[in-house]
Amino acid sequence: MEDIKKLYDLFLKSSGVSTDTRNITPNSIYFALKGDSFDGNNFANEALEKGASFTVIDKPEVKTSEKMILVHDVLTTLQQLAKISSRTATDTYHCHYRQ
Repeated sequence: MEDIKKLYDLFLKSSGVSTDTRNITPNSIYFALKGDSFDGNNFANEALEKGASFTVIDKPEVKTSEKMILVHDVLTTLQQLAKISSRTATDTYHCHYRQ
């Protein structure tokens, strides 16, 4: 859980998250998801070249930069990040103020 907290801190400092290198924005975090006909790990370098601050990958042989965060499973990590983010947002929006 400590690693996901570190990733969440990076997320808070980023401009957002992308799973498609065609939509990378400067200072975003790229999550290298896999599909039936593609492997996002193969685009991790491209994401950094296009301005991503970090990439999250799950293939050790792809890691060529300290800006590549190696995890066990990219999809699971993205889901954990979303869960933390939504929980934090919910906590924030459900504050009760005294008048």
